[in-house]
This record gives sequence, C-alpha cells and structure tokens, in this order.
Amino acid sequence: LLSVEDLGLNFQFCPSSKVHGFSAVDLKPNGDDEMVTMENAEEYVELMFDFCMHTGIQKQMEAFREGFNRVFPMEKLSSFSHKEVQMILCGNQSPSWTADDIINYTEPKLGYTRDR
Repeated sequence: LLSVEDLGLNFQFCPSSKVHGFSAVDLKPNGDDEMVTMENAEEYVELMFDFCMHTGIQKQMEAFREGFNRVFPMEKLSSFSHKEVQMILCGNQSPSWTADDIINYTEPKLGYTRDR
C-alpha cells in the first residue's frame, strides 16, 4: 500500500502546462519545502481547492465578468431568475426532437429526401 508521503506532494500547485506563464505556485509560504503527510493532508486539500476554484482563477473570472457585463449589463439581468438567465444564454439544453420535427426543420441533401 502507498502512503500519502509516498506521493511526494508538497504545498505547491504545479500546472500541467507552462502555457499559464508559471511553473509552480506556493499554496502557503515556503510551500515547496513542506511535504504533504497524513497530518496535514486536509489542509493541503483545502488550499489546493481554494487555489484551483478561487484565487488561481481570479483574474480570469474578473476578465470574464467585465466582458460579460459589456454584453449583458448585470443590473439588467437582475429582473430574471437564474433559470431564465440560463435559458437566455444557453437555450434549451435537452430539447426533445421528434422525427416530424427533424423533417419539418431540416433540408435533406446529398441524396436524402423527406420520404421516410
């Protein structure tokens, strides 16, 4: 059996690609010097989760919010529920198409016809 220590993890986030412009980020001060053990594994998971879901993507989320706000000003969307905003932006994600719908709303090509 492997132990947590056998994984050789430290308190750093190391991206799988250098496309992000960095090779490692300390999750806490001197994170590269502290190894993950059973005693601190919960702290490691909490810090890694926070980095991946919050601090590590903060700039991207701010840029997205700014760009989105240019197209759909947030104050204009406040009158809609989250379900209505989802429908406006994404449309129906699970439409139920019948054979008649497909025949009526498509134009057969490449030798196909509307005949079944």
